Amino acid sequence: FKAMRERRPLRVHGPVSTRLLANLEEFQAAWSCWRPDLYSPVDILPEGEVQPQPAVDDGAVVAFSGGIDSLFSTWRHRAGSPLPRHRTLRAGVLIHGFEIPLGDGEGFRLAAERARAALASIGLPLVTVKTNWRPLLCGEWTDEFGAALASCLHQLAGAASAGIVGSDGTYHRLVLPWGSNPLTTRLLTGGAFEIVYDGAAFRRCEKAAAICAWPAALTSLRVCWEGPQPGSNCGRCEKCIRTQLNFLAVGQPV
Repeated sequence: FKAMRERRPLRVHGPVSTRLLANLEEFQAAWSCWRPDLYSPVDILPEGEVQPQPAVDDGAVVAFSGGIDSLFSTWRHRAGSPLPRHRTLRAGVLIHGFEIPLGDGEGFRLAAERARAALASIGLPLVTVKTNWRPLLCGEWTDEFGAALASCLHQLAGAASAGIVGSDGTYHRLVLPWGSNPLTTRLLTGGAFEIVYDGAAFRRCEKAAAICAWPAALTSLRVCWEGPQPGSNCGRCEKCIRTQLNFLAVGQPV
């Protein structure tokens, strides 16, 4: 995105898979159509191209913020899930430097504790990633966060063949442009590592109803991004109130 904003070619000091190069060509085309005022397609110039090796298994890591979308995707892909062809989860991934600033170590510690407890209840470890991408490279957060999230998941390509991103939109009502969506998020697949946009057929209330069967998820849920204490829920902001209404609508006391 930084290269597209600055209208400059992106030189990569190393090889890039032909699969990723093709995907990023389409990715840039979409974003330059949606936001021509901000982004233009640029040349990506690697030192070489490589053919991706086929994935050896169906192992996956899941982006795990602790919100409804990530909890739902984790629950539906858990071991023993009735979901046909569900992925074999290896870990949940929590990122420090996105909604919780790098300088807030205590807020991230609290968020990690909640996430770790939920994952432990279904036998999964938590992996944490720290990144300075947002203050260093981000221009428009609502456009660019999905690409940054996929980049973080790609760091675990040696341990899994896919990174699962819980949908924050639905097929019922697509909102575009938005940084994470079913059209361009999948185009961040590269090499033998697939980025999966998961759960877009389910509305938010349906997701809330599903995770009611996971008690640890209800005690670990974290949706707030504007309260005074990052890492916990203020209970008063728009998103906290909206999430409470989601659970009340499906008969879950809050």
